[in-house]
Amino acid sequence: MVQLANCCLLTRKAEEDSEQVSKQQGRMQQHSTTLPWFTVVYGLLAACVALPPDAIVQLGLHIDGIWRTWLGSEGLHFVEYHMRRTIATLITHGVLVLIYALGVWRIERASRPWEERVKRAITAEFRHIDKVSVTTGFSRVTVTDSWILQTNIYLLDIALQSDVDLSLVATRDVPKLNSLERRQMVRIRVTSLNPHCHTFDMILDAEHYQTLSDKLSARIRNSRNLIIRQSLSDQFLAIFSQRVQANPRYAGRHSQLEEDDVCVGCNLAQPNVKIVRRTAIEGAEGDCFCRPMFCLDCIGKWFVSTQDQRRPETWLSGTANCPTCRTAFTVNDLSLVDAQ
Repeated sequence: MVQLANCCLLTRKAEEDSEQVSKQQGRMQQHSTTLPWFTVVYGLLAACVALPPDAIVQLGLHIDGIWRTWLGSEGLHFVEYHMRRTIATLITHGVLVLIYALGVWRIERASRPWEERVKRAITAEFRHIDKVSVTTGFSRVTVTDSWILQTNIYLLDIALQSDVDLSLVATRDVPKLNSLERRQMVRIRVTSLNPHCHTFDMILDAEHYQTLSDKLSARIRNSRNLIIRQSLSDQFLAIFSQRVQANPRYAGRHSQLEEDDVCVGCNLAQPNVKIVRRTAIEGAEGDCFCRPMFCLDCIGKWFVSTQDQRRPETWLSGTANCPTCRTAFTVNDLSLVDAQ
């Protein structure tokens, strides 16, 4: 059951004045009165159709009377008549339940006008390109600036980032598909400080743990001191970063960066890497004249993605092409920008 209505309460500001609060209380009081009356009145009407008294039968307002054109004659086609009557009864009772459900939904929606505002806010943030989405099996976790969203086949879990407690509760190893290796899965428990919002768990591959953690505003507690293994790519990126930082820095004409310049890879960090050809690469000619467009982390991820994934021992000595001009480069050809 989607816990959207309860989580929406979190978005109301604590400094709401008394007039706004009284209006909200009035709506809730009206809702608490409307729904029971609707249930009683609709229940009586539905009972008159499903189990009609003699007065209703005489008016023809019963299932046999409503469906008499389609049912035909019982005397001429007894079996067919009662087969159709059974189907008509199931359809009628199902429609009665559906109408009641729609009525309750409309009443609930009318009593929570602030819910629509929250829906629009979540949708607006979901459209941002800087959100982080991690898919594991049939479950997808999306973290925006303000919300933690988890979707799977039957559920939608929603939590407000500023009002949750995050804790690492378990890790386990599972076999990789079509591989003899194993991968580590982590379970993160999301507990809302609002007692009306339910607790849920996020299960994801350990290689996505750091990416998700960087986007979360709250720190993930690891009170059980569980060990999260770094993926092979993360280990390589750490060494890659050290090698690039040891290279000569770039202070050429492209080293002047604007304050609003952002990495085209992550759209978060400022670009701080320039390709400066120093290595002779067989079959590759020319220099890279592109201005800095990527941060060190993104250019490292681009570099490792172009390597032979079956031979990690060759990654550091490998080559890649500039994402923009396709000029070949090695790790030794990357320089941090000496911003002026």
